[in-house]
Amino acid sequence: MSDYGGGNGFGESGEAAREALETGEQAAKQSAQAAEQSYSAATEGLREMQLKLIDMAQANINAMFEFMRQIVRASGPSDVVATWTAQGRKQFETLTAQANELTALSQKIASSSTAPIMQSARQAFGRAA
Repeated sequence: MSDYGGGNGFGESGEAAREALETGEQAAKQSAQAAEQSYSAATEGLREMQLKLIDMAQANINAMFEFMRQIVRASGPSDVVATWTAQGRKQFETLTAQANELTALSQKIASSSTAPIMQSARQAFGRAA
């Protein structure tokens, strides 16, 4: 006869260990899948950010060329000052709008790239509770 609880041996504890191992494997697979989804979302977000930066750079360069045309066409110092002042105001507004766009896009990227991991963590903690 065994000293381990009425002849059961390690059967019950072995089953519990097997279940724990299967649960751990499932959690690892889900974590890997969440990490892959997070990486994909971050990659797509960074691509979107790069395109936005290129568009902004192009808009700023076009604005600079238009400004230079206006300066060259100015008929006198007062026209140059008025053009310069208007350009400064317009460029400030443009840069403010661009900064707001980049901030919103950055927040979107952060949210979309962390969402799969957060969901996986909520599921894992939900199972553990």
